Amino acid sequence: MATRFVSVLLVLPANPVVKPWVHAVLSCGLVALSFTGCTRSVTVQKQMTWECAPDEYNPAFYARPDEYVRFRYIEEPHCFEVESARNLCAELRSIGKHAVMVDIKVWGGPKRLSTEGYKIVDVEGHPLRDVGGSGNSGSNDFTGVCPISKVINSISGVFNAGK
Repeated sequence: MATRFVSVLLVLPANPVVKPWVHAVLSCGLVALSFTGCTRSVTVQKQMTWECAPDEYNPAFYARPDEYVRFRYIEEPHCFEVESARNLCAELRSIGKHAVMVDIKVWGGPKRLSTEGYKIVDVEGHPLRDVGGSGNSGSNDFTGVCPISKVINSISGVFNAGK
């Protein structure tokens, strides 16, 4: 694997009018720029069933018990994702569907297999409104690979594209 080196030449006038703080600001800006663009994201859609999950309520967070929902993958109902969002359970009830289309944002760094995280961001075209609740994922009595893990494995090379 070839390693790329990027160098930046910063030419400032040798004029004493340039204050030392300008050099510090520009240096910090260059360091910050060197870290931008390192995280990439991909959004995938999955069809999932849902159920209100007041049992997931945690008083250490702001979300109310009726704002927690457990989503299960249609392709593997043993695997689930728990999310909380403002009025989420009530809004899903008003949609009146047992199965909904869910957008999951997966993000990672530039190195292969460097997925950093994922989160449900949208349900049936409606963005989730964060209320400071908790979330988790897992499976019940299942030893296979959950659908989100399959997605992460299949797109991990996308984060490395162009590098």
